[in-house]
Amino acid sequence: MEDNYRTFSTASIKPNFVNDFLQSCRDRNILPLPQFQIIQAGETVRISSPKSIITHKRDGDGSHKKLSEDRLELSESKGAIVFSLICGNPGGQSAENPTEFRCKGHEINTFMLSVLSDCAKKISALTILKLQGCSINADGILKISEMLAEADCGVKDLNLDMNPNVEQNYYLLCTPGTRLLYLSLKLCGINDNGIEKIAANLIHRDGPNSPKLIALNLGNNNISEIGANQIGRMLRTNRSLRSLTLTGNRINDSGVASILESLSTFTLTHSEVVEKRRRTIRRLKACREKMDNLSRVALTQDRLGPAIKERIRGVKKKRGLTVMTPSSIKQLISTSSESSVNRSMPCNLQSLGELTDSMTPVDTHPLVRDIFSIEGALMCSGNLKLQHLNLSFNKITDKTLRRLIDCVKNQQLQMIKSDSSSNVSYGLQHLCVEGNEFDDACNLVLQLKSLIRQNRRKSK
Repeated sequence: MEDNYRTFSTASIKPNFVNDFLQSCRDRNILPLPQFQIIQAGETVRISSPKSIITHKRDGDGSHKKLSEDRLELSESKGAIVFSLICGNPGGQSAENPTEFRCKGHEINTFMLSVLSDCAKKISALTILKLQGCSINADGILKISEMLAEADCGVKDLNLDMNPNVEQNYYLLCTPGTRLLYLSLKLCGINDNGIEKIAANLIHRDGPNSPKLIALNLGNNNISEIGANQIGRMLRTNRSLRSLTLTGNRINDSGVASILESLSTFTLTHSEVVEKRRRTIRRLKACREKMDNLSRVALTQDRLGPAIKERIRGVKKKRGLTVMTPSSIKQLISTSSESSVNRSMPCNLQSLGELTDSMTPVDTHPLVRDIFSIEGALMCSGNLKLQHLNLSFNKITDKTLRRLIDCVKNQQLQMIKSDSSSNVSYGLQHLCVEGNEFDDACNLVLQLKSLIRQNRRKSK
């Protein structure tokens, strides 16, 4: 049995990631060299220096028992940073491709972060990065944001808990185009100014710059009513967030009201109405351009007859398309047989209009897609994508409980009205309000929990 662990430990000091990391530290003259703890399938290999390994096995109670020790260098570096690498099952190549990189309680400077950035780009399997309480300053946040922006960086889950800095530049981690999905910033001292910049980077954007963040943890910071208002404005258009944790802040009833307004049906502001009109006009212009192009194609090639339109519908259905480019339409017309072309039928402008409308991509902006009118006022159905909201240990009263109940009821009404064929969301399914200025066992809390359970049942 012990020989098996020796074989594993020998293989574990060869992973490319560790070798590259240590070599990069030598090249940058970073001393002392860091130590690595490789955790793989219940076993732990501690590399205390480039040529020293200690192998452990995790017991049933979670403790580690030393099984073998093979020291080729007797001296260990005092004060060295200890990194943990989480790998897959032994026996394959997973030891060379760690999936998770951890460090807690050790100071990491920008030079070490540069090494991490260079090595992470070579390991596509590395998707989780946890650097908790590592005294990462503003320059370190900038370095991490640059790493996330690299095309070959695979990190999707970032945890920077307990890393406060005066500059409050955490918004760089949410830069448009970043592929980050999970971000935790607990105990980072983030105030209202910092949250305003974060929220500004999470509003809806078109194309590849659209926000992709699914979960954001802002627990135990210094967010007040002002910061909550910024979060509420962001949620009016953001449709990527599924989980938002605001536990342990200083948010009062007014701040929570701003957030809940975005989760319920709300009236568009003047600036939002202007934005909706701008987007509508832009799409109409695009439709007109496509219609003009298609008209020229139809006149120069053949008239659009019923057979051509039927063939277009068949191709779209067969290929699962919702839109077709003008070149595709032109190819269909040019390859049609004589029997498929109705030369005597004049070009039908209404058919062309319907065709170009289907060819033009639909604007997915919430201020365009989720809008309806009531007595002349433009309304948005609200954010039904956010599923988890944690408001525990803030400064909210039972006044907010009533608003929460009204919000969940409004979401349920919107879901009944929604088209069953669309991508339906079920609104809030997990809500935490413990530790606030009301009795956790009062009737309002029980009613709220009952409504949330109904949402969860509908989602199954």
